Amino acid sequence: MKLRASYGELGNDRIGTYQYLQSFFIGQNYVFGTTDAPGIYASLLANPNVTWETAKKTDIGLEASLFNGKLGIDFTYWTQKRNDILYRRNLSVPTTFGFPQLPFENIGKVNSHGYELVLTTNGKIGGQVTYNLSGNVAYNISKAVFLDEVPPSRDYQKLTGAPVYTGLYYKADGIFHNQGELDKYPHNANQQIGDLRIVDLDGNGKIDADDQYRTKFTTVPKYVFGLNTNFAYKNFDLNVFFQGQAGVRNYDDRAAALGETDFTNASVWRATDRWSPTNVNGSKPRASAYQPGNTDFFLFDASFVRLKTVEFGYNIPGSLLAKTKAIKGLRVYASAFNLATWAKEIKFADPEFNGSFFNYPPSRIINFGAAIKF
Repeated sequence: MKLRASYGELGNDRIGTYQYLQSFFIGQNYVFGTTDAPGIYASLLANPNVTWETAKKTDIGLEASLFNGKLGIDFTYWTQKRNDILYRRNLSVPTTFGFPQLPFENIGKVNSHGYELVLTTNGKIGGQVTYNLSGNVAYNISKAVFLDEVPPSRDYQKLTGAPVYTGLYYKADGIFHNQGELDKYPHNANQQIGDLRIVDLDGNGKIDADDQYRTKFTTVPKYVFGLNTNFAYKNFDLNVFFQGQAGVRNYDDRAAALGETDFTNASVWRATDRWSPTNVNGSKPRASAYQPGNTDFFLFDASFVRLKTVEFGYNIPGSLLAKTKAIKGLRVYASAFNLATWAKEIKFADPEFNGSFFNYPPSRIINFGAAIKF
């Protein structure tokens, strides 16, 4: 058994150059009498005190080998406190100030923490089958400590205290199936039957920007995990590797667009069971439905488990190879990549990629081969 710990401070020098210098542009000419004279105006305000971002990292771990090496444990808990993050203040700047924007300043603070656990085991089954298994799971979460956020009108829209990269979304609560539902619930003036029913979060009787809420999930998964297995029986060997993620959301900004009235540019997933005059109980919005903004109807749970690789091989016995007098070893095998994916919600695209239908999915590849030694 071994305990380990480390602490370090890192600097990030990947910042924009010459931020400490004031720059100017030529333009915004002035008229003196009847003459148009060239003008010069300032760009964003310079920051002579700009410096690197810094990160303070702490790592505490435990390594252990138990039961004569049959069970291995490697556990790590880590924390990271990032300070001096370059961030532009969000407070408004009057035009009389003479600068179009405030500069980036070393004011941001973000804390992160997480853990990783790796378990390994090996042994024999029945004296002839040997195995080696290795599984891992990692967890990470971040929190925006200070970003000079302008206090939003609603507490549920705050970024401070939430994971970084979280977004604002309108909460969808089904479809307006008929005129009665449309008249009963608050809705935007542009909405009609077949559109998404948006929740009036602040209860003011109308749908506006204050009804957006900040989700707790980002495109960065909270959990990633994997399982690697190796089996051997006489001359046969089998390797299987699984991977996956959980606690992650992907917003598909093209899912709504691929449901337009131009059916030649629609997707099967979007078109299936959408509202129409002949399908008034449809579970998806009508074609060309009105969108007030980003809604969580198109914010999908991107959790999945994927059978990433499989390889099955057989080593030709040496007694057979001896007759060739040239071949010292011969292994034939079949392998497959991205053989199967089990996704919680995103079954119409690749859940591992954030973005849209337009991301090209990973190819499923099946190989047959031989490895020869002379």
